[in-house]
Amino acid sequence: MRNDHGNATIAAVGIIAALAALTGLVAGIATLRLDTHQARLAADLTAVAAAERHVRGEDGCSTAVRVAELNHARLEECVIQERDVQVTVAVRASQVSARAGPLNS
Repeated sequence: MRNDHGNATIAAVGIIAALAALTGLVAGIATLRLDTHQARLAADLTAVAAAERHVRGEDGCSTAVRVAELNHARLEECVIQERDVQVTVAVRASQVSARAGPLNS
């Protein structure tokens, strides 16, 4: 006759470990999606603010640094081409670029 004591405990531990791993995976994916959304919003706001300052003759890239920081992002790149400003910002592992400039040339 076999002793089956403890088998349910081992199965329960396995199920709990699988659920914990699944929860961690879902949390990681959700965090990445939120970071990407935040980076996209920060990039858009940063590009518009920098372009507005650049068109006024001010330093658009300095403005870009401040606006990115205010939006909890890090400015990775700021490129001015004629009257347009292109920025790349990062929020943790997510990087997003945006471009802005005046409608009239």
